Amino acid sequence: MKTFLILCFTLLLVSGLYSICEAESWNKFFTNMVGYEFFYDKDSIVYPDKNTVQVWYKSVPTEKCESKVWEEYIELREVDCTRRRYKRLAGRITFRDEPMKTLEESTWIYSEPGDLDDAFYITVCKRKNK
Repeated sequence: MKTFLILCFTLLLVSGLYSICEAESWNKFFTNMVGYEFFYDKDSIVYPDKNTVQVWYKSVPTEKCESKVWEEYIELREVDCTRRRYKRLAGRITFRDEPMKTLEESTWIYSEPGDLDDAFYITVCKRKNK
């Protein structure tokens, strides 16, 4: 597991996340009322163990989005399917008028029924069980 994380982090540094995003297959799983679309990369899904999913997650504004906070938000997530939680392993936010911000590993975040994170959890954990 540690070797995989070190490999992912090294890959992030070398590629700057750019090449990873363009060659993948993004599936939309949610659009919020503000105008952001949310995707996961079905080709990047990895199962480190029977209860864990690692997958790339991305959010971008739609044409109708009036208050664009970011142009692209992308992160590698690890999802614990037994405890309904996830954590960010690495990521970045691209802004229109500001420098790109690199995101570091987060603590565990629990999803609540009916929220965006729950929709993500259901999507990737259901896919794991197929």
